[in-house]
Amino acid sequence: MSFTVGIDDLRFAFPSLYMELADLANAREIEPAKLTKGLGLLEMSVCDVDEDVVTLAAKAMLDVVKSNDLQPSDIGRIYVGTESSIDGSKPIASYLLGILTQYFIKQGKESDALRNVDVVDMTFACIGAIDAMHNSLSYLLTEPTKKAIVIAADIANYDLASSGEYTQGAGAAAVLLSVDPKLMKIEPKVGVAAACVHDFFKPLRLHASQDFKAKNGTKDYDELIVLHKETPVFDGPLSNYTYQCRIKEAYTNYVEKSGSENNLDQYDAFIFHLPYAFHGRRIIDQLFLADLASKGQLEGFYNTLPVPQPNKEEMSSDEFKQAKRAWKKSIVKSDRYSSMVQAKIEKSERLSSVTGNVYTASIFLALISDLYYAWKHKENRDSVLFFAYGSGSKSKVFAGNMVNGWEDVISSWNIEEQLSRREKIDFQTYVDIRLHRLNSPVAARNSLVTLCSSGVTETNRYARNYQLS
Repeated sequence: MSFTVGIDDLRFAFPSLYMELADLANAREIEPAKLTKGLGLLEMSVCDVDEDVVTLAAKAMLDVVKSNDLQPSDIGRIYVGTESSIDGSKPIASYLLGILTQYFIKQGKESDALRNVDVVDMTFACIGAIDAMHNSLSYLLTEPTKKAIVIAADIANYDLASSGEYTQGAGAAAVLLSVDPKLMKIEPKVGVAAACVHDFFKPLRLHASQDFKAKNGTKDYDELIVLHKETPVFDGPLSNYTYQCRIKEAYTNYVEKSGSENNLDQYDAFIFHLPYAFHGRRIIDQLFLADLASKGQLEGFYNTLPVPQPNKEEMSSDEFKQAKRAWKKSIVKSDRYSSMVQAKIEKSERLSSVTGNVYTASIFLALISDLYYAWKHKENRDSVLFFAYGSGSKSKVFAGNMVNGWEDVISSWNIEEQLSRREKIDFQTYVDIRLHRLNSPVAARNSLVTLCSSGVTETNRYARNYQLS
Protein backbone atom coordinates (compact mmCIF):
# COMPACT_ATOMS: atom_id res chain seq x y z
CA MET A 1 0.00 0.00 0.00
CA SER A 2 1.35 3.45 -0.91
CA PHE A 3 0.72 6.58 1.11
CA THR A 4 0.89 10.28 0.50
CA VAL A 5 2.57 12.23 3.28
CA GLY A 6 2.81 15.91 4.00
CA ILE A 7 1.72 18.82 6.15
CA ASP A 8 -1.50 18.53 8.12
CA ASP A 9 -1.28 21.93 9.79
CA LEU A 10 1.14 24.79 10.53
CA ARG A 11 1.32 27.17 13.48
CA PHE A 12 3.68 30.03 14.32
CA ALA A 13 4.69 31.64 17.62
CA PHE A 14 5.88 35.24 17.60
CA PRO A 15 7.80 36.82 20.51
CA SER A 16 5.92 39.29 22.68
CA LEU A 17 7.82 42.38 21.52
CA TYR A 18 8.77 44.14 18.31
CA MET A 19 10.68 47.24 17.25
CA GLU A 20 10.12 49.31 14.16
CA LEU A 21 13.12 49.15 11.83
CA ALA A 22 12.97 52.89 11.27
CA ASP A 23 13.92 53.35 14.96
CA LEU A 24 16.93 51.08 14.55
CA ALA A 25 17.92 52.81 11.31
CA ASN A 26 17.80 56.24 12.89
CA ALA A 27 19.78 55.13 15.94
CA ARG A 28 22.45 53.47 13.77
CA GLU A 29 22.53 56.34 11.26
CA ILE A 30 21.27 54.18 8.40
CA GLU A 31 18.97 55.60 5.74
CA PRO A 32 15.58 54.05 6.69
CA ALA A 33 14.63 53.54 3.02
CA LYS A 34 17.59 51.17 2.64
CA LEU A 35 15.86 48.81 5.07
CA THR A 36 12.21 49.40 4.28
CA LYS A 37 12.28 49.78 0.49
CA GLY A 38 15.58 48.07 -0.28
CA LEU A 39 15.25 44.97 1.91
CA GLY A 40 11.54 44.95 2.76
CA LEU A 41 12.18 45.26 6.50
CA LEU A 42 9.51 47.03 8.55
CA GLU A 43 9.60 45.48 12.03
CA MET A 44 11.88 43.24 14.06
CA SER A 45 10.58 40.62 16.50
CA VAL A 46 12.29 40.81 19.90
CA CYS A 47 12.13 38.31 22.76
CA ASP A 48 11.15 39.61 26.17
CA VAL A 49 13.45 38.81 29.09
CA ASP A 50 11.39 35.75 30.09
CA GLU A 51 11.26 34.31 26.56
CA ASP A 52 13.82 32.03 24.96
CA VAL A 53 13.98 29.55 22.12
CA VAL A 54 12.27 26.86 24.22
CA THR A 55 9.30 29.02 25.26
CA LEU A 56 8.78 30.04 21.63
CA ALA A 57 9.00 26.44 20.44
CA ALA A 58 6.62 25.31 23.18
CA LYS A 59 4.03 27.97 22.25
CA ALA A 60 3.99 26.82 18.63
CA MET A 61 3.93 23.14 19.61
CA LEU A 62 1.05 23.52 22.07
CA ASP A 63 -0.92 25.55 19.53
CA VAL A 64 -0.72 22.78 16.95
CA VAL A 65 -1.51 20.10 19.58
CA LYS A 66 -4.57 21.93 20.90
CA SER A 67 -5.85 23.04 17.50
CA ASN A 68 -5.77 19.48 16.20
CA ASP A 69 -6.91 17.81 19.44
CA LEU A 70 -3.88 15.53 19.42
CA GLN A 71 -3.66 12.75 22.00
CA PRO A 72 -0.45 11.14 23.29
CA SER A 73 -1.05 8.01 21.22
CA ASP A 74 -1.18 10.12 18.04
CA ILE A 75 2.35 11.49 18.37
CA GLY A 76 5.27 9.39 17.17
CA ARG A 77 8.05 11.95 17.28
CA ILE A 78 8.97 15.54 18.04
CA TYR A 79 11.94 16.66 15.94
CA VAL A 80 13.45 20.12 16.23
CA GLY A 81 15.45 22.05 13.66
CA THR A 82 17.42 24.87 15.29
CA GLU A 83 20.73 26.67 15.45
CA SER A 84 19.88 28.36 18.75
CA SER A 85 20.29 25.44 21.12
CA ILE A 86 20.72 26.28 24.80
CA ASP A 87 22.85 23.21 25.44
CA GLY A 88 25.68 21.41 23.68
CA SER A 89 24.28 18.01 24.65
CA LYS A 90 20.64 18.06 25.74
CA PRO A 91 18.30 18.78 22.80
CA ILE A 92 15.51 21.34 22.83
CA ALA A 93 13.20 18.49 21.84
CA SER A 94 13.66 16.91 25.27
CA TYR A 95 12.53 20.13 26.95
CA LEU A 96 9.49 20.18 24.67
CA LEU A 97 8.71 16.59 25.61
CA GLY A 98 8.70 17.62 29.27
CA ILE A 99 6.43 20.60 28.62
CA LEU A 100 4.02 18.51 26.54
CA THR A 101 3.99 15.90 29.30
CA GLN A 102 2.91 18.64 31.73
CA TYR A 103 0.12 19.58 29.32
CA PHE A 104 -1.22 16.05 29.02
CA ILE A 105 -1.04 15.47 32.78
CA LYS A 106 -3.30 18.51 33.16
CA GLN A 107 -5.65 16.75 30.70
CA GLY A 108 -5.76 13.70 32.98
CA LYS A 109 -3.25 11.55 31.10
CA GLU A 110 -0.58 9.37 32.70
CA SER A 111 2.83 10.88 33.35
CA ASP A 112 4.48 8.32 31.03
CA ALA A 113 1.98 8.76 28.17
CA LEU A 114 4.73 10.12 25.89
CA ARG A 115 7.42 7.69 26.95
CA ASN A 116 7.72 6.14 23.48
CA VAL A 117 7.88 9.40 21.53
CA ASP A 118 11.16 9.92 19.68
CA VAL A 119 12.81 13.31 20.23
CA VAL A 120 15.95 14.88 18.77
CA ASP A 121 17.39 18.15 17.41
CA MET A 122 18.85 18.55 13.93
CA THR A 123 21.29 21.33 13.05
CA PHE A 124 22.45 22.61 9.69
CA ALA A 125 22.12 26.38 9.93
CA CYS A 126 18.80 27.52 8.43
CA ILE A 127 17.95 24.24 6.69
CA GLY A 128 17.93 22.05 9.81
CA ALA A 129 14.13 21.97 10.18
CA ILE A 130 13.68 21.02 6.51
CA ASP A 131 16.04 18.10 7.17
CA ALA A 132 13.93 17.20 10.22
CA MET A 133 10.78 17.37 8.10
CA HIS A 134 12.11 15.11 5.34
CA ASN A 135 13.39 12.63 7.92
CA SER A 136 9.98 12.60 9.60
CA LEU A 137 8.08 12.19 6.34
CA SER A 138 10.10 9.02 5.70
CA TYR A 139 9.25 7.86 9.22
CA LEU A 140 5.52 8.23 8.52
CA LEU A 141 5.78 5.80 5.62
CA THR A 142 6.72 3.09 8.14
CA GLU A 143 4.38 4.32 10.92
CA PRO A 144 1.32 5.55 9.01
CA THR A 145 -0.96 5.66 12.07
CA LYS A 146 1.27 8.19 13.81
CA LYS A 147 1.79 11.92 13.39
CA ALA A 148 5.09 13.77 13.62
CA ILE A 149 5.64 17.27 14.96
CA VAL A 150 8.56 19.20 13.53
CA ILE A 151 9.52 22.39 15.32
CA ALA A 152 11.61 25.10 13.67
CA ALA A 153 12.71 27.56 16.35
CA ASP A 154 15.43 30.20 16.45
CA ILE A 155 16.48 33.55 17.81
CA ALA A 156 18.52 35.34 15.16
CA ASN A 157 20.75 37.78 17.04
CA TYR A 158 23.83 39.50 15.61
CA ASP A 159 26.44 41.62 17.31
CA LEU A 160 25.08 45.05 18.17
CA ALA A 161 25.77 47.63 15.45
CA SER A 162 26.95 44.92 13.04
CA SER A 163 25.86 44.76 9.40
CA GLY A 164 23.49 41.90 10.21
CA GLU A 165 21.72 43.59 13.13
CA TYR A 166 18.81 44.96 11.11
CA THR A 167 17.89 41.49 9.79
CA GLN A 168 17.33 40.06 13.30
CA GLY A 169 14.17 38.28 14.36
CA ALA A 170 12.83 35.42 16.46
CA GLY A 171 10.02 32.89 16.39
CA ALA A 172 9.03 29.26 16.05
CA ALA A 173 6.96 27.20 13.63
CA ALA A 174 5.22 23.94 14.48
CA VAL A 175 4.67 21.66 11.49
CA LEU A 176 2.24 18.78 11.92
CA LEU A 177 3.03 15.94 9.50
CA SER A 178 0.81 13.00 8.68
CA VAL A 179 -0.29 10.44 6.14
CA ASP A 180 -3.07 11.79 3.91
CA PRO A 181 -2.50 15.38 5.08
CA LYS A 182 -5.22 18.03 5.11
CA LEU A 183 -3.06 20.92 3.87
CA MET A 184 -0.23 19.92 1.54
CA LYS A 185 1.32 16.78 0.08
CA ILE A 186 5.11 16.91 -0.09
CA GLU A 187 6.46 15.33 -3.25
CA PRO A 188 9.06 12.60 -2.59
CA LYS A 189 11.81 13.79 -4.94
CA VAL A 190 14.23 16.30 -3.46
CA GLY A 191 17.00 18.14 -5.27
CA VAL A 192 20.11 18.57 -3.12
CA ALA A 193 23.32 20.56 -3.44
CA ALA A 194 25.96 20.83 -0.71
CA ALA A 195 29.49 22.16 -0.25
CA CYS A 196 31.81 23.10 2.61
CA VAL A 197 31.74 26.91 2.74
CA HIS A 198 32.38 29.27 5.64
CA ASP A 199 29.77 31.86 4.71
CA PHE A 200 28.08 31.91 8.14
CA PHE A 201 28.99 29.92 11.25
CA LYS A 202 29.09 30.03 15.05
CA PRO A 203 32.48 28.71 16.11
CA LEU A 204 34.03 28.23 19.50
CA ARG A 205 36.13 31.35 20.05
CA LEU A 206 39.38 31.49 21.98
CA HIS A 207 40.41 34.57 23.93
CA ALA A 208 43.80 35.03 25.58
CA SER A 209 43.50 35.84 29.27
CA GLN A 210 44.94 39.33 28.85
CA ASP A 211 42.35 40.11 26.16
CA PHE A 212 39.57 38.88 28.41
CA LYS A 213 40.88 41.00 31.27
CA ALA A 214 41.08 44.11 29.11
CA LYS A 215 37.52 43.68 27.85
CA ASN A 216 35.87 42.57 31.08
CA GLY A 217 37.98 44.00 33.90
CA THR A 218 38.62 40.63 35.52
CA LYS A 219 41.74 39.02 36.91
CA ASP A 220 44.29 37.24 34.74
CA TYR A 221 43.92 33.58 33.89
CA ASP A 222 46.67 31.14 32.99
CA GLU A 223 44.69 29.46 30.24
CA LEU A 224 42.78 30.46 27.15
CA ILE A 225 39.11 31.24 27.69
CA VAL A 226 36.74 29.39 25.37
CA LEU A 227 33.49 31.15 24.47
CA HIS A 228 30.52 29.99 22.44
CA LYS A 229 28.53 33.04 21.32
CA GLU A 230 25.04 33.08 19.90
CA THR A 231 26.07 35.65 17.31
CA PRO A 232 27.63 34.40 14.06
CA VAL A 233 30.76 35.02 12.06
CA PHE A 234 29.52 35.78 8.56
CA ASP A 235 30.40 37.09 5.14
CA GLY A 236 27.25 38.64 3.67
CA PRO A 237 28.30 38.83 -0.01
CA LEU A 238 29.74 35.30 0.12
CA SER A 239 26.57 33.98 1.73
CA ASN A 240 24.41 35.59 -0.97
CA TYR A 241 26.61 34.11 -3.70
CA THR A 242 26.65 30.67 -2.06
CA TYR A 243 22.88 30.74 -1.56
CA GLN A 244 22.39 31.52 -5.24
CA CYS A 245 24.81 28.81 -6.37
CA ARG A 246 23.30 26.12 -4.16
CA ILE A 247 19.66 26.73 -5.09
CA LYS A 248 20.56 26.73 -8.79
CA GLU A 249 22.43 23.43 -8.39
CA ALA A 250 19.68 21.93 -6.23
CA TYR A 251 17.00 22.98 -8.73
CA THR A 252 18.94 21.32 -11.57
CA ASN A 253 19.23 18.19 -9.43
CA TYR A 254 15.51 18.31 -8.63
CA VAL A 255 14.54 18.50 -12.30
CA GLU A 256 16.85 15.56 -13.09
CA LYS A 257 15.54 13.41 -10.22
CA SER A 258 11.87 14.15 -10.57
CA GLY A 259 11.65 14.16 -14.34
CA SER A 260 9.77 17.42 -13.87
CA GLU A 261 9.49 19.85 -16.75
CA ASN A 262 12.08 22.63 -16.46
CA ASN A 263 9.35 25.26 -16.25
CA LEU A 264 8.85 27.62 -13.33
CA ASP A 265 5.41 28.57 -14.63
CA GLN A 266 3.93 25.31 -13.33
CA TYR A 267 4.20 26.51 -9.72
CA ASP A 268 1.83 29.03 -8.15
CA ALA A 269 4.38 30.25 -5.59
CA PHE A 270 8.04 30.03 -4.66
CA ILE A 271 8.79 29.54 -0.97
CA PHE A 272 12.28 30.64 0.09
CA HIS A 273 14.30 30.74 3.24
CA LEU A 274 14.30 34.50 3.79
CA PRO A 275 17.26 36.03 5.67
CA TYR A 276 15.43 39.28 4.91
CA ALA A 277 12.07 39.80 3.27
CA PHE A 278 13.21 40.65 -0.27
CA HIS A 279 15.96 38.04 -0.46
CA GLY A 280 13.98 35.57 -2.57
CA ARG A 281 13.18 38.10 -5.28
CA ARG A 282 16.84 39.12 -5.40
CA ILE A 283 18.28 35.62 -5.54
CA ILE A 284 16.23 33.94 -8.27
CA ASP A 285 17.29 36.01 -11.29
CA GLN A 286 19.63 33.31 -12.64
CA LEU A 287 16.89 30.67 -12.52
CA PHE A 288 14.50 33.14 -14.14
CA LEU A 289 16.91 33.63 -17.06
CA ALA A 290 17.60 29.88 -17.33
CA ASP A 291 13.86 29.27 -17.44
CA LEU A 292 13.47 31.72 -20.31
CA ALA A 293 16.38 30.07 -22.14
CA SER A 294 14.75 26.64 -21.82
CA LYS A 295 11.66 28.08 -23.51
CA GLY A 296 13.64 29.78 -26.27
CA GLN A 297 12.54 33.19 -25.03
CA LEU A 298 15.78 34.59 -23.59
CA GLU A 299 16.98 36.63 -26.56
CA GLY A 300 13.55 38.11 -27.06
CA PHE A 301 13.48 39.13 -23.41
CA TYR A 302 16.92 40.72 -23.66
CA ASN A 303 15.70 42.79 -26.59
CA THR A 304 12.99 44.34 -24.40
CA LEU A 305 15.49 45.66 -21.83
CA PRO A 306 16.37 49.37 -21.90
CA VAL A 307 20.01 48.51 -21.14
CA PRO A 308 21.93 46.32 -23.63
CA GLN A 309 23.93 43.31 -22.48
CA PRO A 310 27.55 44.56 -22.14
CA ASN A 311 30.41 43.09 -24.16
CA LYS A 312 33.47 42.49 -22.01
CA GLU A 313 35.79 42.64 -25.00
CA GLU A 314 34.79 46.21 -25.84
CA MET A 315 35.20 47.78 -22.39
CA SER A 316 37.72 48.31 -19.66
CA SER A 317 37.32 46.23 -16.54
CA ASP A 318 35.71 49.06 -14.56
CA GLU A 319 33.43 50.03 -17.43
CA PHE A 320 32.29 46.43 -17.84
CA LYS A 321 31.52 46.03 -14.12
CA GLN A 322 29.47 49.21 -14.10
CA ALA A 323 27.62 48.29 -17.31
CA LYS A 324 26.94 44.76 -16.05
CA ARG A 325 25.43 46.12 -12.82
CA ALA A 326 23.14 48.41 -14.82
CA TRP A 327 22.15 45.55 -17.13
CA LYS A 328 21.37 43.20 -14.21
CA LYS A 329 19.32 45.92 -12.55
CA SER A 330 17.30 46.32 -15.73
CA ILE A 331 16.50 42.59 -15.64
CA VAL A 332 14.99 42.64 -12.15
CA LYS A 333 13.20 45.93 -12.88
CA SER A 334 11.62 44.54 -16.07
CA ASP A 335 7.87 44.05 -16.30
CA ARG A 336 8.21 40.31 -16.75
CA TYR A 337 10.45 39.83 -13.71
CA SER A 338 8.31 42.17 -11.59
CA SER A 339 5.17 40.26 -12.60
CA MET A 340 6.78 36.98 -11.52
CA VAL A 341 7.73 38.50 -8.14
CA GLN A 342 4.23 39.85 -7.54
CA ALA A 343 2.51 36.62 -8.56
CA LYS A 344 4.80 34.02 -6.99
CA ILE A 345 6.90 35.62 -4.22
CA GLU A 346 5.43 38.83 -2.76
CA LYS A 347 2.83 37.24 -0.46
CA SER A 348 5.46 35.02 1.14
CA GLU A 349 7.46 38.12 2.12
CA ARG A 350 4.79 39.90 4.15
CA LEU A 351 5.25 38.17 7.51
CA SER A 352 9.02 38.24 7.16
CA SER A 353 8.78 42.02 6.78
CA VAL A 354 7.26 42.35 10.25
CA THR A 355 9.22 39.56 11.94
CA GLY A 356 12.78 39.48 10.62
CA ASN A 357 15.05 36.51 10.03
CA VAL A 358 14.04 33.41 11.97
CA TYR A 359 16.74 31.07 10.63
CA THR A 360 15.19 27.55 10.47
CA ALA A 361 11.64 28.87 10.85
CA SER A 362 11.95 31.45 8.04
CA ILE A 363 10.95 29.11 5.23
CA PHE A 364 7.88 27.94 7.15
CA LEU A 365 6.95 31.54 7.97
CA ALA A 366 7.19 32.25 4.24
CA LEU A 367 4.86 29.32 3.53
CA ILE A 368 2.38 30.47 6.18
CA SER A 369 2.52 34.00 4.78
CA ASP A 370 1.94 32.94 1.17
CA LEU A 371 -0.94 30.58 1.94
CA TYR A 372 -2.60 32.92 4.42
CA TYR A 373 -2.64 35.92 2.10
CA ALA A 374 -3.53 33.82 -0.93
CA TRP A 375 -6.53 32.56 1.06
CA LYS A 376 -7.48 36.07 2.16
CA HIS A 377 -7.36 37.33 -1.44
CA LYS A 378 -9.08 34.19 -2.76
CA GLU A 379 -6.14 33.27 -4.98
CA ASN A 380 -5.57 29.78 -6.26
CA ARG A 381 -2.83 27.53 -4.90
CA ASP A 382 -2.22 24.12 -6.44
CA SER A 383 1.55 23.65 -6.34
CA VAL A 384 4.43 25.49 -4.68
CA LEU A 385 8.19 25.10 -5.08
CA PHE A 386 10.47 25.29 -2.03
CA PHE A 387 13.98 26.72 -2.12
CA ALA A 388 15.55 25.81 1.23
CA TYR A 389 19.04 26.95 2.18
CA GLY A 390 21.40 26.52 5.10
CA SER A 391 24.77 28.22 5.34
CA GLY A 392 27.78 25.99 5.41
CA SER A 393 26.29 25.19 2.82
CA LYS A 394 23.33 23.17 1.54
CA SER A 395 20.17 23.68 -0.46
CA LYS A 396 17.11 21.52 -1.02
CA VAL A 397 14.51 22.09 -3.72
CA PHE A 398 11.21 20.21 -3.67
CA ALA A 399 7.53 20.67 -4.44
CA GLY A 400 4.36 20.65 -2.40
CA ASN A 401 0.87 20.12 -3.80
CA MET A 402 -2.17 21.54 -2.05
CA VAL A 403 -4.92 19.18 -0.91
CA ASN A 404 -8.56 19.81 -1.77
CA GLY A 405 -10.06 21.81 1.07
CA TRP A 406 -6.74 23.36 2.14
CA GLU A 407 -8.56 26.64 2.69
CA ASP A 408 -10.34 25.13 5.71
CA VAL A 409 -6.97 24.68 7.45
CA ILE A 410 -5.90 28.25 6.71
CA SER A 411 -9.17 29.69 8.01
CA SER A 412 -8.27 28.61 11.55
CA TRP A 413 -4.98 30.55 11.60
CA ASN A 414 -5.08 33.73 13.68
CA ILE A 415 -2.00 35.42 12.23
CA GLU A 416 -3.18 39.03 12.41
CA GLU A 417 -4.53 38.59 15.93
CA GLN A 418 -1.17 37.21 17.05
CA LEU A 419 0.67 40.16 15.54
CA SER A 420 -1.71 42.64 17.16
CA ARG A 421 -0.92 41.24 20.62
CA ARG A 422 2.76 42.16 20.36
CA GLU A 423 4.01 45.21 22.26
CA LYS A 424 6.14 47.84 20.53
CA ILE A 425 9.41 48.83 22.18
CA ASP A 426 11.84 51.64 21.48
CA PHE A 427 15.50 51.35 20.54
CA GLN A 428 16.83 51.86 24.08
CA THR A 429 14.62 49.09 25.48
CA TYR A 430 15.86 46.80 22.73
CA VAL A 431 19.49 47.54 23.68
CA ASP A 432 18.73 47.01 27.39
CA ILE A 433 17.24 43.59 26.60
CA ARG A 434 20.19 42.58 24.46
CA LEU A 435 22.68 43.65 27.18
CA HIS A 436 20.66 41.85 29.91
CA ARG A 437 20.04 45.05 31.86
CA LEU A 438 16.39 44.25 32.60
CA ASN A 439 15.31 41.88 35.36
CA SER A 440 11.58 41.78 34.71
CA PRO A 441 9.51 41.37 31.51
CA VAL A 442 8.59 44.43 29.47
CA ALA A 443 5.17 43.15 28.41
CA ALA A 444 2.43 42.45 30.95
CA ARG A 445 0.86 39.19 29.87
CA ASN A 446 -0.08 35.68 30.95
CA SER A 447 2.69 33.52 29.51
CA LEU A 448 1.75 30.03 28.41
CA VAL A 449 5.20 28.66 29.21
CA THR A 450 7.75 30.36 31.45
CA LEU A 451 11.36 29.72 32.37
CA CYS A 452 10.92 29.32 36.12
CA SER A 453 14.32 28.26 37.50
CA SER A 454 17.85 27.12 36.83
CA GLY A 455 19.60 24.36 38.72
CA VAL A 456 22.11 25.23 41.43
CA THR A 457 23.61 21.93 42.55
CA GLU A 458 26.74 20.27 41.16
CA THR A 459 24.69 17.81 39.10
CA ASN A 460 22.02 20.19 37.78
CA ARG A 461 23.88 23.49 37.61
CA TYR A 462 22.49 25.73 34.86
CA ALA A 463 19.64 23.31 34.04
CA ARG A 464 16.59 25.23 32.81
CA ASN A 465 13.15 24.33 34.08
CA TYR A 466 9.94 25.39 32.38
CA GLN A 467 6.49 25.75 33.89
CA LEU A 468 3.25 25.35 31.95
CA SER A 469 0.61 27.78 33.14
